[in-house]
Amino acid sequence: MNVGRPTPADYATILEEHEEFWGARDLRPAHHPVLVHEFADTSVALHDDGQLVGYLFGFVAGTVGYVHLVGVRGEQRRQGLATRLWQEFEALARERGATSLKAITTPTNEMSIGFHTALGMAAERVADYAGPGHDRIVFTRAVEGAAAGLDHVLVAAPEGGAGDARRFYGQVIGLPEIPKPEGIERAGAWFALGDGQLHVLEYEDFAAATRAHPALRVDPGQLDAIAGRLVESGSEVRWDDRLGDRRRFYTDDPWGNRVEILAY
Repeated sequence: MNVGRPTPADYATILEEHEEFWGARDLRPAHHPVLVHEFADTSVALHDDGQLVGYLFGFVAGTVGYVHLVGVRGEQRRQGLATRLWQEFEALARERGATSLKAITTPTNEMSIGFHTALGMAAERVADYAGPGHDRIVFTRAVEGAAAGLDHVLVAAPEGGAGDARRFYGQVIGLPEIPKPEGIERAGAWFALGDGQLHVLEYEDFAAATRAHPALRVDPGQLDAIAGRLVESGSEVRWDDRLGDRRRFYTDDPWGNRVEILAY
């Protein structure tokens, strides 16, 4: 059994062989193409001898890992594949900073309710969740082994480095600059970094960090564009393909600090 990310070919299989996964229920309208084109990096596909046998479409919003759809091919059910899909998603969500998991179903779907409660999820009936008169069962559970979370990363720069920080981290890499609190007297520049922040502050006794480094996760479609802008700006880009579930490269900021940029 091979675990990977769903592809457009898998998406086509799901639509063409929909009854194999869902029986008489037509859930194709719930399978929006954005799930495979934009959220494939937080979704899971199981293949057995080249055949798609199960899939999970999910995404991480803030600190919540939300599971939208889980499908297992009919003849492969009752083999623990749905549980495995959930476990794989939980690991992906944990890596991206999620601290809780969430899913929904209809009040009449006893099979789904039984499955999710067996996973240790709390179930709550929420009135009008899907509109007036359309209640839903909302499942929630904490992510096992979730860290407390990362608030910010501090990068040191030499005196006078704030301008270079804005060009490198802001214009070239593309991080949005945010206001530095008035209480921080040391010169520098602050940037938004997902749910956290990246702080660049100037120091008189600056020494470049050539090994310890921040790792900036970006959208898969932006990775090559960022690498191109770095090369155009005169920075060296060093690709590293040792990890099969992500693409990444290393570069150095204007003062020699090592920086990793990656995409799942």
